Amino acid sequence: GTLAGEGSSYFVLSKNKNDHSYARLQGVKTIFHPTDKKELEANITGFLDEHGLKPGNIGLLITGINGNATTDEGYHELAGSIFPGVPLAWFKHLCGEYSTASGFALWLATRILKSKTIPKTIMLQDYPPISPEHILILNSTRDTHYSLILVSIA
Repeated sequence: GTLAGEGSSYFVLSKNKNDHSYARLQGVKTIFHPTDKKELEANITGFLDEHGLKPGNIGLLITGINGNATTDEGYHELAGSIFPGVPLAWFKHLCGEYSTASGFALWLATRILKSKTIPKTIMLQDYPPISPEHILILNSTRDTHYSLILVSIA
C-alpha cells in the first residue's frame, strides 16, 4: 500500500541562465479529471508538443508510483502506450505520498541533471547508464488530479 509522507520544497529560479544553472524548468501542466485514458494521453503528448518534444525525446520518466496497485497500473499503462523504451522511475518510496510530493520529484530531477547520473534506487527496470537531457515528471492524486513537470538540462 501507499506510504504517507510529508515535506516541503523551495527552489531558486531565474529567467536568466548563468554559470550556476544546471536545470531548466521548461513547463508545468495540470490535468483535472480526464474523462478517459485517451484524453489523458492527448494532454500529455500535447504538452510535449508545445515544448517541441516527442515522447521519444524524454530521457527519463519519473512517475508517482506509490504502492497502490490500482493507481500504479495506470502509470505502467501510460508508460507503455506513450513512452515505450523510455526509462521508467519512481520516487514516492523515498518520500511517501503527500500533497506536494511533486516538489520532491522536481528536486530529484534537477539533481539527476546536475550529476548526470540516475540513482539505481529509483529505476523500475534495468537500463544502461544514461544522462538524460529531458526528464518528465508525471504525478497524480487518486487518478483524478494529474501534474506534468518538464525539466531539461540548462
